Amino acid sequence: MSSQVIKWVQSLLVGRKQTVVVDGFESSSCAVTSGVPHGSVIGPILFLVYINDLPDVVLSKTRLFADDTVIYSTSDNYEQLQKDLTALQIWE
Repeated sequence: MSSQVIKWVQSLLVGRKQTVVVDGFESSSCAVTSGVPHGSVIGPILFLVYINDLPDVVLSKTRLFADDTVIYSTSDNYEQLQKDLTALQIWE
């Protein structure tokens, strides 16, 4: 990947802030330290690049869709599901 592309993606992700407005009242701004910008064209692409190898980390079933991920088991094998959740914590 070229250094220009890396700089462009970095400028999109670094230094973001957010505020919340409810009934006209606005919170103070807070730094956004994870995730990709919602509503952007490149956001889902960045998410998919980031999350693409997640199914390789776990034995449980996974579903990846747009900006959402599900890990699940169709059996009562809770121990395996917990192992997978622990593996995902290390992976992230």
